[in-house]
Amino acid sequence: MFILKELRLEHGLKRSELAREIGINPNTLANYEKGARQASYETLISIADYFNVTLDELLGREEKPGLPRAFGGNPSRLSGEEKRVLEDYRRLPPEDKARLKDYLQILTERQYL
Repeated sequence: MFILKELRLEHGLKRSELAREIGINPNTLANYEKGARQASYETLISIADYFNVTLDELLGREEKPGLPRAFGGNPSRLSGEEKRVLEDYRRLPPEDKARLKDYLQILTERQYL
């Protein structure tokens, strides 16, 4: 399972923005996301580097313990509930992600008052 679209949405990027950043045509990127075309190794590496994920992660393979993730954690150690929260977060539009981050910061700060 190629997670390119999820990563793009998670980072609040339009297809044209990501395509420009990694130096490919937006239509080509759309075809990668739909699975209609396969990216070259060079393009896969560019995408993985851009999102700070491994090629295994990008291609939907199981993560290798000890390797860094874009969000700085080790998903293999997440509980089932934590994984569901992360999956729900990834489906949110960028403006709702921002609201959720603000709310989480408020809750976290309250813990230290």
